[in-house]
Amino acid sequence: MENDSFGLQRHLWEAVNLKWDPNITTNDVPVKFGDDATDAVKQYLQTFALTAAPRTLDEQIQAQLPEAWRDDQIAKLDPVTAQRYEDARRDELNDIKDSLMKKRRPDYYGLADDDYGGADDCF
Repeated sequence: MENDSFGLQRHLWEAVNLKWDPNITTNDVPVKFGDDATDAVKQYLQTFALTAAPRTLDEQIQAQLPEAWRDDQIAKLDPVTAQRYEDARRDELNDIKDSLMKKRRPDYYGLADDDYGGADDCF
């Protein structure tokens, strides 16, 4: 624990002192002193890249809906009107979801249209 607190203290000291040092970037400095901890962190963090996470299925559906039918707009309405909007958009939601699912899982062999029956067919 003592080493961790010293390490953080060292980073804090370097960040505060190097922040106001006019020689750090404006002039050629033959020997830089007291910046090895922050330089090591900068070198290490250069290997990480920020990438956007892929949208979830719900986010993709919401993006394709008309503005008035999106969840955030319906949440602003009174309950009776909101229920009417929910009923009106139900088919559109299912169509969008089906189209997105076909993109994610293409039906190469045409098996999605087959009716395999159910438990009622057994008796």
